[in-house]
Amino acid sequence: MQNFDRIIKQAQKMQADIDRIQKELAQENFEGESGGGIVKAVVDGTLNPVSVKIEKEILKSEEVEMIEDLIVAAFTAAQRKAKNTAQEKMKGMYGPLDLPKGLW
Repeated sequence: MQNFDRIIKQAQKMQADIDRIQKELAQENFEGESGGGIVKAVVDGTLNPVSVKIEKEILKSEEVEMIEDLIVAAFTAAQRKAKNTAQEKMKGMYGPLDLPKGLW
């Protein structure tokens, strides 16, 4: 029974740590860019879009499809940064459980 109690306490601590990290991440912003910085996008730690900035010079061009692609690429880069940060913060928590890579 002691082992079970220890496991329950470990799980509760882990859940509290996950909640704390998720709250911290929600407060952070992650910027991604594309086109060498022509388009910059920001997402929060929950991957929701926050803002997008486009250099004025590109708006003068007639290539709408290229601008749309750059916007998508910038948001994708920002989301990747947010996900990588979340994985790094969570990685340390699951180490003691000896879970196979990819499950944490």
